Amino acid sequence: MAEIRIELKGIGKTSRNIEEIRRRMLPRITDRVTSRYSDMLVQNIKMRMQHNYFTGIMSETLRKTGSEGKYNIITEASYTMFQDIGFRPHFVSGKTPTGSGLKFQDWIRTKYMSTHTGKEPKGLFVSKPMSNSHFIVPAIIDTDKDFPRIAKNEIEQEITKVV
Repeated sequence: MAEIRIELKGIGKTSRNIEEIRRRMLPRITDRVTSRYSDMLVQNIKMRMQHNYFTGIMSETLRKTGSEGKYNIITEASYTMFQDIGFRPHFVSGKTPTGSGLKFQDWIRTKYMSTHTGKEPKGLFVSKPMSNSHFIVPAIIDTDKDFPRIAKNEIEQEITKVV
């Protein structure tokens, strides 16, 4: 019976090099993908907020924080979830303090009155029961659709650096 034998010198060393490249690249790729995904999610949420006229502290302070593949998306507005899921109708006095240290009256003066004419109100009646203008979950769903493309682009860019 005939036998063919092939010996490749250096294959062990090549295999170890490939493993070392994978070990070093994986954390960088993970960080790049999660960072890019977080950036896109922030953009998507902000776009949806602006579409629903949320242009105050909630939108202005929305940002990505963190590093090394661990990112958080935060805003300084404590009412963000209520704006997304809805709340009981209620009156907000102009003297009510905001998270920024200003009074609600300051917000009325700068944001509300710029789009309304007439006498400046002493407060506002706000109502948004069970919102039809959700922005957080739809933004996540839309960004998730782009995840394969995001991952592919970031992986290709990282591999291009090595090759």
